[in-house]
Amino acid sequence: MKNKSNNKGSFKPPALDKRTELRLLMGTLAFIFALNVYLLVQQQKTGDYCLPPSRGFLPYFSDAVQNIGLMLQGYKNGYWRTVLGYSIFLMMSSFFVSMGRVAFNRLFSIKGAAPFFAQELSVLESASLYYILGSLIASLLWFGLGLIGWLNVGMGLTFGGLGLALLCWQIKKSQVSMTSLKSKLLQYWREVTLIEKVLTVFIMTFLVLLSTMSVRLQTYSDTLLTHLVLPNYYIKEGLVAAYPYHIHSYFPQNTEMLVMWCLLLGSEMAAALTVWGFLIAWVLLAWGFIKRQTNNLIALATLPAFLSAPVFLWFSTTIKSDFSTGTFIFAHYCAMVEAINQKNSSPNASKRWALLAGVLCGGAVGHKLNALFAFIFSSLLFAGLDLYAWKKESRKTFLTLPWLLGCALSVAPWFLRAFLVTGNPIYPYLNEFFGAAAVKPWHTAIEQGNSLSSLGVGGALLFIKQALGMSYVNGTIQPADWGASLLLILLVVMVFCSEMNLGLRLVITTAGISLASILTYSLAMRYMIGFLVFLIVVPTAWTLKYSLREKSSIVFIALFVIMFSFCQTIFRTNIVDILQDCVYTILSGFNLGNFNTNDAGMDDLRWLTYIMNKRCPDGGKTIYLGVNYAYGLNKPFLFSSDLDKDVLGVMGEQAGSAGQLQDKLAQLGIDNIVVSSSYKDYLGGRSERLRVSDPSLNKINEVLGNAKLMFASPDQKMLWYHLNSKNVIDPIVLNKDDAREYPFKFKEHMVEVFMKNHYSEAQRLCEILIDAEVDMDIKMYAQRWLAIALFSKNETDKARQSVLEVTRKYPYRSESYLNEALISYYTGHYDEIPGLLERAVKLGGKFLLENDPNLKQLLKLPSSSFR
Repeated sequence: MKNKSNNKGSFKPPALDKRTELRLLMGTLAFIFALNVYLLVQQQKTGDYCLPPSRGFLPYFSDAVQNIGLMLQGYKNGYWRTVLGYSIFLMMSSFFVSMGRVAFNRLFSIKGAAPFFAQELSVLESASLYYILGSLIASLLWFGLGLIGWLNVGMGLTFGGLGLALLCWQIKKSQVSMTSLKSKLLQYWREVTLIEKVLTVFIMTFLVLLSTMSVRLQTYSDTLLTHLVLPNYYIKEGLVAAYPYHIHSYFPQNTEMLVMWCLLLGSEMAAALTVWGFLIAWVLLAWGFIKRQTNNLIALATLPAFLSAPVFLWFSTTIKSDFSTGTFIFAHYCAMVEAINQKNSSPNASKRWALLAGVLCGGAVGHKLNALFAFIFSSLLFAGLDLYAWKKESRKTFLTLPWLLGCALSVAPWFLRAFLVTGNPIYPYLNEFFGAAAVKPWHTAIEQGNSLSSLGVGGALLFIKQALGMSYVNGTIQPADWGASLLLILLVVMVFCSEMNLGLRLVITTAGISLASILTYSLAMRYMIGFLVFLIVVPTAWTLKYSLREKSSIVFIALFVIMFSFCQTIFRTNIVDILQDCVYTILSGFNLGNFNTNDAGMDDLRWLTYIMNKRCPDGGKTIYLGVNYAYGLNKPFLFSSDLDKDVLGVMGEQAGSAGQLQDKLAQLGIDNIVVSSSYKDYLGGRSERLRVSDPSLNKINEVLGNAKLMFASPDQKMLWYHLNSKNVIDPIVLNKDDAREYPFKFKEHMVEVFMKNHYSEAQRLCEILIDAEVDMDIKMYAQRWLAIALFSKNETDKARQSVLEVTRKYPYRSESYLNEALISYYTGHYDEIPGLLERAVKLGGKFLLENDPNLKQLLKLPSSSFR
């Protein structure tokens, strides 16, 4: 592709002389190096520069074999869910790529059967743009289907099958065979240097391994408050409609539409993989774009600048809209560069690139409204270029109109819907300007916390510290949002380089202004990754290109400083630990219920809703009280977001009495209430506009008093009440299936039963866990409690025999000897304990010995009894 911008009559920014360029670059590199050294010294002082691995590299072979056997038996464990998730993702990706290719070719009027791997752009850029455009088409398609109520599994499979069929037809028509593809790959492999091969293998391996993190539980709060909840709500209602108790339902929701497709097909993991797909598209686009501007080695060398950033690792498989928004923002900047550079050499192509840039920017806004910052300043750039062309250039090419048309094509459906519902296309922002009233009195513009507007100059310093990992809490450095490679943004001085083309200069400047503006709105790093990647990667690539052109010692200086920054970020991120976690996750057959997260409330809620999904009859609705994580139910429900007033609280305020409130719930078909035990303190202690009045809370409390408590989480913080006396639900009796699905919560429930001195039931639950196909550590844990339960029932011989049988069966596990040591303690065989503990510690049981409350008592033995 041609990148001409120096045609006669076109705008030419002033350029520095070679000596000044070199001095400017050397000074910048020296400053980056000095800052990196300072970061290194300060981070090493804390003693936590690199975190230790959280688990072993490989799971126990017996656990993996057990899980594979379960999958072959038809049980939907971790391996089965993984296969299903990847399959659904590949089916959706085929739709994205095939439909995106149709749209791209139509946009650029490529006639006939254009070769599939011979587009005007490189293969890398083409494939990524197809994926991005196709995902936008899918989002708008599902939005349209949701408006008319066509949300079902059949539609999901139909469009997935259509994508597969269309992609196969495109490949066949383009005459691409596995042989030709193999030859192209071999040709690439023969032509590249050794360092390019190493970088290629590392990047591809890293990306594939990173995809396995999508197998794990989603733990980010926004995911559980919005991005999974709203799609699930739409599916249960059969309609994509604004919901007054979740303000985000009025926003553009391209991400949620893709998640809705995945949930229709029954895979939360596929939704996480879709986000990972945007990472792949982003990497390919950056690789191809930079390669075309410089060369392959430079492109590969610059990719770690953002791939190693913690914010990318955190959000690349997190179901959120930030990553997709960033991908669209970066892509629209790439298209803007082409539009500007071809403005005079090829006006028709330039307008089409401007149209594509608008479509991509509108797509970004459709994923998240903070992309409006990109839209505003990119619009000003196109308007400024058109004004200059109108006054100065003899050959006038105006780009603002196709740019705005492209934006309108991709985001207008969302804005039109919001305008028709509320009178404001960007509700609830600027309500006064549009003359719109709030749908609910508590609907106001969402505050984003820290920003330059609220913190002033100190906010900029805070942002830099958080981004680099220099933010301290109690003397400990907090994890970096980006890492030391963020310092490479200082290489934006390359916009003064005489050989940098006009499009890159102007777009880099526009991205920088947009980034500065968004900081006045929020300091959250995830909001600005689209701007940052462009501002870091492109100038870094041009620094390397400039250094190679000079053919002097600056080449080695530039390479050293850039690689030093990369390594700083990689070490701070602890990528080795992350990759180990990836390998363990996929090989162990990760099952959703087999791991607890750091969010105890969500763990409890997943367990509770799992029980409800199995035991609740169809036909009724559930309402959440004081619970914002309204995700997990496969039945209709009513809920409230953390930014809205509680729906049951509002009903209580509107009802004259508890009886009227109960009648209202019955009219709505509500049979069940999921309650947070702290709902009174939570709802009564919120801000004035969200607080629920005491009389309303009293009515709700009276309704709960008349309801039947069906089940509670082990810590009694999450409760399930049943209201309908006519629709009786049998008492909840946990069984082997429950243990297999949620062994961690099952064992917590077992301990809770034991602590209530219900020894017979506790023994039954222990025996279920031991017999169930769960992680061996959990079996050993249950064995320990079974022995305690038997001792509590004075069945000493039976307890000792059961533990010894397990030790003989699993002599390679530390828990076997720890359990036997505990039995020896209870039976008074103290002389056996030192040898058993010594074996357990050699097998890695020291941590368990020091932290398990039942085993810790062994450490209290006299020193003469413990070596």
